[in-house]
Amino acid sequence: MRFWKCFKCEFEATDDDTIKMSSPGDFEADEPVCPRCKTDGKDLRFRAFIAARVVTHFDPPTPIPGRGERVLACDPQSAVGANGMVATGDYRLVTCPACKASKKWQKVSAENLIPTAYRVPVTVAGSEN
Repeated sequence: MRFWKCFKCEFEATDDDTIKMSSPGDFEADEPVCPRCKTDGKDLRFRAFIAARVVTHFDPPTPIPGRGERVLACDPQSAVGANGMVATGDYRLVTCPACKASKKWQKVSAENLIPTAYRVPVTVAGSEN
């Protein structure tokens, strides 16, 4: 199974969707065919509507700004970067369903914790009015 995104569904999402997607347009399947709107990414005419997604894991943050635990929330035995796995400390960018099911991800997302690296105030020269 691979992760895919249907851009057609993402822009046409409704509240009464009968097929559960983690976010509008996201789905998991062997082939690039959207289960909601049936757009077939193998068809050259519709290839631009379906894109393969990279699985992004959650690297739980530590008290040190910009530094995570360097392990995956879904598998604490796996180090970040092992076997080319991608990880982030920003819970909003995580696509791994197992990481999203972890207690660490749920705690950070419930507290709406945005990594410190994103909260550093920036002053542009000449804008100090």
